[in-house]
Amino acid sequence: MFKQLTDKAERGINVLVIRDKLCTGCRLCEQICSMEHHREVNPHLARIKIESKWPAEEKIIVCRQCKTQNCVKACPQKALSFDGYVKLDEKACDGCGQCLEACPFGYNLRNKNTGKPVFCDTCSGNYSCVSWCPAKAIRKGGA
Repeated sequence: MFKQLTDKAERGINVLVIRDKLCTGCRLCEQICSMEHHREVNPHLARIKIESKWPAEEKIIVCRQCKTQNCVKACPQKALSFDGYVKLDEKACDGCGQCLEACPFGYNLRNKNTGKPVFCDTCSGNYSCVSWCPAKAIRKGGA
């Protein structure tokens, strides 16, 4: 599945391409994400996470905005939609997690206060994590 989505990204479809092997674990993406959305440096608020299992390579956890949109299809409450990125209707979401279970990449980030999933909104099309990643471990498909 990953190879298939990576191939789509190489053809210019707007997905996030993640290259875990390049990630240095600097966590700058987490800081930038929390600043963009909450105006504070607080990685717990970020919509991207770096999972560190030293000495193994880092793992970047973020909604990749894939075109399969299994998460949107799996939501029994119809709380998810896709308009260039996955959007969550907070009022309709009951936090069941079926969207997260449907993700082919194992995306599983939830708001620690509400238990509801959080999704990358591409920073309104600015892709700040892509712009700020010094190792280029995150990039926009086709970029």
